[in-house]
Amino acid sequence: MVFLSVRNFICLCKIIRNYIFITICFLSFNLAHGDEADKSPYLGLRLFVAAEVDGRITDNANGRTIFESTCAFCHGLQGEGGLGGGVSLFSATDLETVMDRVRNGLEIMPGFGGSLTEEEIQDVSAYVTEDLPH
Repeated sequence: MVFLSVRNFICLCKIIRNYIFITICFLSFNLAHGDEADKSPYLGLRLFVAAEVDGRITDNANGRTIFESTCAFCHGLQGEGGLGGGVSLFSATDLETVMDRVRNGLEIMPGFGGSLTEEEIQDVSAYVTEDLPH
């Protein structure tokens, strides 16, 4: 029979707690991103990347939903450029610039400031700058 000292028992509990936390984060990432999770080099850690705009943490999952329903036709699902003549978003890395483009439009792209809330603009812009391939 093996006996653990109190110190070793506490250390073992912390290791188990951290393992459970990492496992939950990894599973959450897989549930949220499906097949894309298999290709991700981040192993679920990307789940924690978020922008802060005016003291508000953006919701990139909501941004993805908005992007897929509003932007993907023109810009493609991965930001590669789509059927509607939208440009590639691979170089879209500045959050403030992307928010301005979403809000006000540019050239043939219409502005969405009248149809999206400011929070939705922040979320979709954070998704474009942080989660799409660059």
